[in-house]
Amino acid sequence: MDIKKYSLAILFTILILAVTLRMWGITSESYWLDESISIKQAQENYSTSIDMVKKEVNFPLYTTLLHFWVEPFGISELSSRFLSLIFGVLSVGVIYLFAKRLFSDRAAVIAALFMCFSPIMIFYSQEARSSAVFLFLCRISCKKGQ
Repeated sequence: MDIKKYSLAILFTILILAVTLRMWGITSESYWLDESISIKQAQENYSTSIDMVKKEVNFPLYTTLLHFWVEPFGISELSSRFLSLIFGVLSVGVIYLFAKRLFSDRAAVIAALFMCFSPIMIFYSQEARSSAVFLFLCRISCKKGQ
């Protein structure tokens, strides 16, 4: 089988699988303390929210994104965690593109599958915290060396 010929279809399939794995059980537990803090910060008006972030070690970009996310989508476990799910799935796509650029189509598929099935990546994609966004930004900041 020529992976190069089917690479877009394979990537799409892996991304659908990544969404499915990250959706599975996303609401099985209620908020834990750190998630509750994130939600509380996101519900405040924007300036108060940023002031709250300044007083602790948190990721202001995530708090900003979550603030504007919960306005239209609400603060249920599913809706607030879905933001992290999106960035977790995007990370699978980014690692695919990165490995493809550095190595080959086959390496890209393998890297995306590892990221797709990684238990810690699934965990980070199912919590209303900044981890998935931070890891996504780390991945997109990588570029091929000269």
